[in-house]
Amino acid sequence: SQYWGQLPKLSKDKFDIKWLNLVDPSLDNNIKIIKKFLKKSNYKNSENHFFIESLISLRLMLEVLKIWIKLISIFLKIQKRLTLIRLNDINIWQLFENDFKESFLGSQCISNIFYNRLFESCFKKLKNDNVLFLLNEGQGFEYSLISQWKKKSQNKIFSVRHATTRYWDLRYQVSKKFFNKNSFDCKLPIPSFYV
Repeated sequence: SQYWGQLPKLSKDKFDIKWLNLVDPSLDNNIKIIKKFLKKSNYKNSENHFFIESLISLRLMLEVLKIWIKLISIFLKIQKRLTLIRLNDINIWQLFENDFKESFLGSQCISNIFYNRLFESCFKKLKNDNVLFLLNEGQGFEYSLISQWKKKSQNKIFSVRHATTRYWDLRYQVSKKFFNKNSFDCKLPIPSFYV
C-alpha cells in the first residue's frame, strides 16, 4: 500500500515482512490482476504478500452461517426486551432499531463473522515472534484482526494512523480506562500502541 511510504524498502533487508492483504469489495477485483500482483511482488521484490480471502473454504463458510443463525436466534429471544428500552420515559428503541438489526442480522454482521473466522484461520499458522503493524482506518475488521492476534500472540500491535482525524470522529477515540489494565478487565480489542 502507498500509505507505508518508504518503510518496506528501508526494512526489507533487516526484517522478514509478511503482507496480509484484503480484497477491496468496492473495486472490480479481477482474479487475474490479483494473481499477477502476487506473482510480481512475491518473486521480484522478495516480498511475501498474501490475500486473506485465499483461505475461504466451504467449511469456513458453514461456520459463518452457523454463527449467524445462532445470533439470529439470540436476537429473536431478546427482541421483545429491546423494544422496552427507555430513557426518561421515552422509547429509544426506534432510534437505533435499524442499526442494531443491521449489526446483528444484516450483511455487516455476516462480514464481521467472516473476517473474524478468516483472521483466526490465518493466525493459526503464525510464528510467535511476529509484530503486527496495521493501518488504523476505523474499519470493523480491525477489531477482529486485533482480537485474533491477541489470542495467538502476546507480541506488540502497532496501529498506524495514516491520515488526520476529523473533528468529532469518535470512532478513533478510546477512553483512558481501556489503557489502565488495573481498573477493570478490558474486553475491547485495542492495539498496544497508536502510532
